[in-house]
Amino acid sequence: NEEWDDTFNRIFINFVEPSLPTEKPVVLTDQEKELFEKYNSAKAVKDFQLADQYRQQLIDKNLM
Repeated sequence: NEEWDDTFNRIFINFVEPSLPTEKPVVLTDQEKELFEKYNSAKAVKDFQLADQYRQQLIDKNLM
């Protein structure tokens, strides 16, 4: 009935809709994926100087 529809719409608009994600998921290019892989690999072998260089590149691209 109409009263139920109004109630449902108010609940949805006031409580559910604000909690829905508003940003689109990040889609990485192949080059960006490779940069993350290099960063993680450098950390895995404890080459922190190289990892820091890759991390800075990721920061410069606003990926971190």
